[in-house]
Amino acid sequence: MSAASFKQDTSRLKASIPTSDLCDWLPHRPPMVWIDEVSSYDSAQGECFVELKANAPYFSSHGLRGTSLIEFIAQGFGYISAAHARSTPGSKKLTRAFLVGVTNFEATDLQSLIPGTHLLIRITNIRPMGPISLLDGQVMTTDGALVGKASLKVYGE
Repeated sequence: MSAASFKQDTSRLKASIPTSDLCDWLPHRPPMVWIDEVSSYDSAQGECFVELKANAPYFSSHGLRGTSLIEFIAQGFGYISAAHARSTPGSKKLTRAFLVGVTNFEATDLQSLIPGTHLLIRITNIRPMGPISLLDGQVMTTDGALVGKASLKVYGE
């Protein structure tokens, strides 16, 4: 699955990167790396993908956890930021990163999200304020249906 499948002008955004190529830029390590690929990025927005895996920690016996959507957005931001930092000379790698706050969280139709489903995570309106960043995120299916959204505040240094 790639960004070409989606109807958005990403011509000014950079090309796709698997998250395995970005692991050195963030403190996250498997099995807590849930994002598979950063499909596009720049300093203010980006998109990434995840293919839901049956044995992943974001599933419970009742299906996909709603809070997992928040983590998809937070990790999406982290990997989009790492991709941008990697392409910017003089950028530093993060040694600490964590979620500070969540507002405007909404989730719908989590029961339809089964293993093998591909999700697009879209991050927009990134506003850095020192080590804190404010951002908006959406989680969608590949047919464009909104699954969840939230505004996050994250810390990274």
